Parts: sequence; structure tokens; C-alpha cells
Amino acid sequence: MTVAKFVLPTTIRAPRGKIYIRFPAIHALVSVALIIFGLIASMVMAGEPLTPTRLWRRATFAAVPVFAAPLLLIVLWRPKPTSYVTGSVSYVRERSELTIRPPLVLKVLAIAYWAVAFIGLGACSAIAFYWTFSFGIEPGFTRWIGMAATSMFLPFGIGLAVWAILYVRTTRGVTLAPGHIRAEADQNRLGAVSWELLRSVAVTQSELEKRAPSFRSLAITTENGGVLVSSMSIGSDPHAVQRVIEFYRQHPEHRHVLADPRAALDLVKQSMLAET
Repeated sequence: MTVAKFVLPTTIRAPRGKIYIRFPAIHALVSVALIIFGLIASMVMAGEPLTPTRLWRRATFAAVPVFAAPLLLIVLWRPKPTSYVTGSVSYVRERSELTIRPPLVLKVLAIAYWAVAFIGLGACSAIAFYWTFSFGIEPGFTRWIGMAATSMFLPFGIGLAVWAILYVRTTRGVTLAPGHIRAEADQNRLGAVSWELLRSVAVTQSELEKRAPSFRSLAITTENGGVLVSSMSIGSDPHAVQRVIEFYRQHPEHRHVLADPRAALDLVKQSMLAET
């Protein structure tokens, strides 16, 4: 599945929120210090004979730079304080309908990174924990509690990996077909509804999004109900998606073009340019 990006000439700028990173220099220094500490500690312990306690300590020290690196990346990279690019529409290329959904690569890679990190730490801790009981080794109450606690990262990491697989396989987002429209986002779902039953499409803010100004939602209302789709769930400018839906709602003679996603977006773009 390939998710491409198409930009429509919308004039409504994406809202800018706040980047909640206070004292970025301190965060960067702490992250670098943790990474150096974890690497040095792992190298020092590398030559020691392996025991349950040392296995657990090695895994814990090795996990420190793994968990600190993303914080350093966020501080240095400073992501844009908007949740989408103005006019952008992320769509799936290889489909016979227009499916608008967020890009998969970055999000799946981020989830996979954390899943591998949690599985690695949890698996090593679980092995060390089992090792102490199998051979009757007494590591001490504090280390025993630490092994048990960090072992819980194993099922959590597996859960993340399963969620990533399901995220790729599910049809999230908004789908426009020649005969119907449907949407799925998080816990909200709108089944296939014919275009004739579509009543309105509006850009709004949910109660949660009012606390995060950089996000907006797309409210799709039909005769059978409605659905609220966050800009995060479609990875697109909700104003641009609104224009696409409204165009095909008002022009049924062009709905057959939805079988070709790129051509469908090109047609909307030409219509918007003609208006201006």
C-alpha cells in the first residue's frame, strides 16, 4: 500500500499550536548524558560473566539510550506546530476508489521502534527473572522486583507490534467511491452510505481538540447519523478533504472518476483553480 500526497489550492491556513518543549537545551543535554551513560555502562559490563542479575542490568542499561534517543530527536528536529500541511490530501494510490488516510511509513516505523525496544527489554528481563527461579539464585528483593516490573514490557511490546500490523491492514480514513462514501477513525465509524443520503460536511473542533489548537475534525452528517474524523486520522487538511467531498456530492456526473484516485483529485483541483 502506497500513500501519496496531493496538494489542493486551499486558502485556509493550517492552525498553529504550541510546541510543549520547555528548556530544550536542558532536555538535549540530559538526553545526550543518558545516551552516553547507557553506552558506557553497557560496554563496561560486556566482558563480565553472564548471570541473571547482569543480564537484567545489561538490558536495562542498553535500553537507556534507546529510550533517550527519541527525546533528543524531538528536541533537535522540533516538529512543526501543525498537524497537517495546508491543502494536503494523503491518499492510497493502488485502489479503485479514493481512500484518504494518513501516511503509513513514519507512524509504523515509530511504533515498530518502540515495539522492538519494549520487547527486547521485556524479553531479557523475563529470561533473567525465570533464570533466578530455575537455578535457585537469590538476586535480592529490589532486583527481583525490578526484573518482574521490566518483564511487563514484553506483553506491552507485543501488543504494540500487533496494533501496528492491524493499523496497516485496516481501512482507516475516508473513502469515496462512485456509489457511496464511508469513514473510519479510531472509535468512530460510518458504514457505506450512498451519496444521496449525505447531508453536510463541515470542519469543526471536538472538545479534546480545543485543548490542542493545531488539530481539526471533519464532521460528516448523513440521514442515518454522522461521524467525526480527526485530521490526525486522515493525515490531511480537513478543509481540503471537505472540498473534495462537496465537489462529488454536488457533481454526481463526475463520480465515476473516483475509480482513479489521482484523476479524481486532479479534477477537484482544476475546478478550484477555475473558481479563482
